[in-house]
Amino acid sequence: MPTATQKPSFEEAVADAVVEAMKRAIKPLQDRIAKLEARPELKYGGVYAPNVTYNAGTLVTRSGSLWIALHETRATPGTDPRCGDWS
Repeated sequence: MPTATQKPSFEEAVADAVVEAMKRAIKPLQDRIAKLEARPELKYGGVYAPNVTYNAGTLVTRSGSLWIALHETRATPGTDPRCGDWS
């Protein structure tokens, strides 16, 4: 390790350049992983039941269809297309 007045060796300079290049290459991947991990977890909630609060990402079946809750909701899937709670 060079002191404040010493110039880094060739090997140290190359190592520093490689570390910086790796950091730049990894950053977009870390950002992508963070976005993927922030997505709602998919969970099968069974057959739809009234008066139950479903979290975003919960899948339920109702009238032969599979529905996914887009956000927390107590709405009945498939009853109001303008509702926007289910897809």
